[in-house]
Amino acid sequence: EQLLHALVRAPCEQLAALLPHLPPSDGASVPPETAPRASDGSDVSRGIGGEAAATVASTQGVEEAVATQLALIGAAIRFSDTIHVGGGGSCAAHPVFAVLSYCWPLLQDASRRGGPSVLQALLELHGRAMGCLGGGL
Repeated sequence: EQLLHALVRAPCEQLAALLPHLPPSDGASVPPETAPRASDGSDVSRGIGGEAAATVASTQGVEEAVATQLALIGAAIRFSDTIHVGGGGSCAAHPVFAVLSYCWPLLQDASRRGGPSVLQALLELHGRAMGCLGGGL
């Protein structure tokens, strides 16, 4: 368990540093067909200039970095399915359960803030964790 915690400590620290740089996902994204339009019919958001494009590029870079850290956590727990714990098969005794408990607030925050690449990384991490835990908590 200590080795597994040591393996996920650095990615969790990186997640804690990266997540505040992602805007919260409020589910209120505006479809392109309803985006504000200038009098000439062009998309107003495109006319803001390089600042908006830089913000989008920066956010995408942070999302990719978050997804990478989630993948590292998933890689750390990937081979933990070979660990067998006594105690009647309780998932709570498995080291992966302790690791998930340790990083759960970060995983929740990532799910609220992340885009598609972050959500995909979370799904993969979840699948690996469930595989290690025998399919359920």
